[in-house]
This record gives sequence, structure tokens and C-alpha cells, in this order.
Amino acid sequence: RHQSPIIPVRCGPEAETFYVHRDILTKSEFFKNALNGRFREADEQAVDLPEEDAALFSFVVAYLYEEKFSPIKPAADALVVEPPKGKGREGEEDNEESESGSGSEIGNSSSDDS
Repeated sequence: RHQSPIIPVRCGPEAETFYVHRDILTKSEFFKNALNGRFREADEQAVDLPEEDAALFSFVVAYLYEEKFSPIKPAADALVVEPPKGKGREGEEDNEESESGSGSEIGNSSSDDS
């Protein structure tokens, strides 16, 4: 799919290495300037980002390749269990019982008045 050379990008204090196609990296002005200018990165065709978080940089790489960003849902949203859809949901049964129960209470209260 991509025919350009692979550029190693080392991130964080552990120097975790990401191998990214050059044409993908140079979509970013930062990497374009670094790899084409008068910088060590241009000579070595490698990039060191020792202060960057490798976990976050993985999202940058995904964005550069896919040209879209899908934010992570907060854990609270991701762990919420949605109620089952369709007939016979628990909430519907509760409503029916409370409606029938309230009707019988009304009937009982009117018989008490007589």
C-alpha cells in the first residue's frame, strides 16, 4: 500500500520504537521539516522524541495513517451495561405490575369507604 521508506520514531524514556512510512509521517509539518531540513533527523532518517509519551504517540500514528480520530470513551461510559431491547424488558414488567397494583389499591380503598 505504501511504497515509501520506513522511518523509526523512538518515543519516551524507554525509546519505544514505531516504524512509520515516510510519506505518512511527512503529512505532519513537524516531521516533514525534521526529515527534509538541516537536522540530524534528516541525515539519519530517524526521529527521537524522548519526552513524548509512547502510548499517546500510537494515537498520532493511527491518526496519520487513517486520517480520522476516534476518541477513547471514558471507562465509566464503556462499562455501562445497556438494558436489553425488545419485549419483556425488566423495566416494562415493573411498570405493568405497579399499574395493576395501583388499580387494586384504588378498588380496595373505595370498598373501605362504603
